[in-house]
Amino acid sequence: IPLHPGKMNSRDTVKEGGKNHQTQSCNSGINGFSNAGHANVTKDREESSVSSSSIGCRTALEDMELATRALTEPLPTNQQAYRNHSLYVIEKWLTKYQILHPKGPILGFCSGHAVYPRSCVQTLHTRERWLHEGLQVRENEIPAKVVKSSSKNRRGQLIEVEDSGGGEPGSDGVISLFGKWQTEPLCLPAAVNGIVPKNERGQVDVWSEKCLPPGTVHLRLPRLVPVVKRLGIDFAPAMVGFEFRNGRSVPVYEGLVVCSEFSDAILEAYAEEEQRREKEEKKRDERQALSRWYQLLSSMSRQL
Repeated sequence: IPLHPGKMNSRDTVKEGGKNHQTQSCNSGINGFSNAGHANVTKDREESSVSSSSIGCRTALEDMELATRALTEPLPTNQQAYRNHSLYVIEKWLTKYQILHPKGPILGFCSGHAVYPRSCVQTLHTRERWLHEGLQVRENEIPAKVVKSSSKNRRGQLIEVEDSGGGEPGSDGVISLFGKWQTEPLCLPAAVNGIVPKNERGQVDVWSEKCLPPGTVHLRLPRLVPVVKRLGIDFAPAMVGFEFRNGRSVPVYEGLVVCSEFSDAILEAYAEEEQRREKEEKKRDERQALSRWYQLLSSMSRQL
């Protein structure tokens, strides 16, 4: 006997209402959980940002406290304390390539030695070493200090020149040192009409990339001279430093200096020349291999 349609609809309606109520309760629970999770993540981020800011504030306060304590620190009474002190120095402990400039103010005395601020210590370099930083010594500048170069060689290199940052010692065996206050920005003539500006020796001293004349480029490639000569492009050998052999200072050359507008053409021609050279070397190796095989087979046939 079929059930009454109205009863069936009412039961289905009740079931559907229950299902919808359960679905809505689940959705509300999920949304509440997600909102709670989002709130927790936001809270954690805020707490982490607050903790990081507090750590930064503590670090800044500690730095200020340490700086204040260092400034108010009394002068040491022991000379050895000034050897590596971060604030004070006495002239006795300066190295060969250091100087006091300006020489003052005098903060006190220790065993008869004047005490100066560590900020007065300046490092000296040779003319060539200052070129590494794009600086040149002004004309008519008197060396701030003149030191003797060591005549002892170790592994083919001069120790004193290494310590001074490069440069060739004078004929009398001394090295002239200059301070940064005696230098000015390096000013080099620019390349004009495809001509590379050269020094009196017909080369370019490339102590660093800052030493290149404007409008030029340094190409560090082997076997580049024949390619540039074949193209008829002006160039200059690049002198990159000195090395010491048998107690003598010998210049070291690496690559060429050419005008920047010719660099692409030179590189293309160089790539073609290298491909041709590799093919020739491959053919020569093949001919040598065939010749050796022929000699081996000939000797074996004779033995048979």
